[in-house]
Amino acid sequence: MHATRVCRAVHLRLRGRRLRARGSPRPLRATRTTESACPRCASHSTIRGNAYGLFISSANGITVSDSTVSDSLEDGVVLHRFAASAVVERTVSKHNGGDGFHLARATEEVRISGSTSVDNGGNGFTLSGRALAEGPSASGESLDTYGSNSVSNSVARGNAHYGIEVIGGVGIGIGIQNNRVEGSDMGIVARLDASGVAITGNQLIGQARQGIAVRDGVTRATVTGNVTEDTDTGVYIRDSRAEVRGNTVEEAHNHGVTLVGSIGGSVVSYNVIAGVGPSAVDNSRAGSGITIKENQTFAWHDTSSFWIKFRHYMSPMTMLWTSILLLILFAAGRGRKHRNMLGMHPYRDKAPLGGRMFALPGAEEHARESEQRPETVGPGAGAHGGPRPGHGSPPANPRRRPSRPKIYCRTRTFG
Repeated sequence: MHATRVCRAVHLRLRGRRLRARGSPRPLRATRTTESACPRCASHSTIRGNAYGLFISSANGITVSDSTVSDSLEDGVVLHRFAASAVVERTVSKHNGGDGFHLARATEEVRISGSTSVDNGGNGFTLSGRALAEGPSASGESLDTYGSNSVSNSVARGNAHYGIEVIGGVGIGIGIQNNRVEGSDMGIVARLDASGVAITGNQLIGQARQGIAVRDGVTRATVTGNVTEDTDTGVYIRDSRAEVRGNTVEEAHNHGVTLVGSIGGSVVSYNVIAGVGPSAVDNSRAGSGITIKENQTFAWHDTSSFWIKFRHYMSPMTMLWTSILLLILFAAGRGRKHRNMLGMHPYRDKAPLGGRMFALPGAEEHARESEQRPETVGPGAGAHGGPRPGHGSPPANPRRRPSRPKIYCRTRTFG
């Protein structure tokens, strides 16, 4: 079976040997040396073309350094059950079918530093601290969780799934620190009830979805001092509790920081966020109990629609306070108008006429009608208005125009 191709590092020293097994059915072997030379060490080795590149199980205090593992059918470097207190440094795992480095369940206190995982079919680095069983089992496995594993000063580039993934685990020192992750679907992911994860000082470039994701029951996570570039979302928190502080998000295409679900107790503060999308900090789908403060979003270009902006700003409390402010302004305006009328005479509209002469409406028409009427019959006038016989009267001057009566009224003005 291919599973028998195992390089066991317990009490073995592999220095300067090139270990190859291309399709050979025989298990990979190494020469045994004395413990005095270098007990439990594997260094300066090349391992290529196996089912698993380097497989370590039930060992304590192993050191793997300055080695290259490539072209494995499954994972490159595997630390299996009950591998503890191991050190993996300056090791390259590339072109493997599964993960580059895989720390399986029941491993603890494993430190990976200065290593590189390139172009693998799974994750670059996988750290699992989950228990061997989640309840009663036929073999009576332990329900305890494991942890205290770390990856630092390492590179994950072009891996098909995630750059670095932390699955469960509890303890002090679950650290993802000062790493560089390029490409992949997501950069760094912590999930499934992991506790006490510290994701600090990492650089993440060109992830398809999230640069950093903390989700599905993670507690006491710290995400500080990281830089994400050219990602869809810089930092993503879902149904977990995390402190997101002092990170820099550049060239995000959707959101800088996204908060979803039950994340009570989480804090998002002092982050610098730049990019283009609906919002720099998206908390529209998050529950209550979160703190968002002192984030610099001046370099963010908001592309959300007017309705989205209206819904964001017009919360029930905002609408209530806006209504109260408008009511106060309306009342103040009416009060000012009332004060301007206090200096007027109280009976201005009741004042009697007098003082000034003005012509009544219709006076000109009345005068015109008077011109067209015959003269009033008086002494010496005939029956039809002419002079009576025997009573002569001087002829009227034809050039003289009759005077127009004018009607005037007086009014009094108040100055």
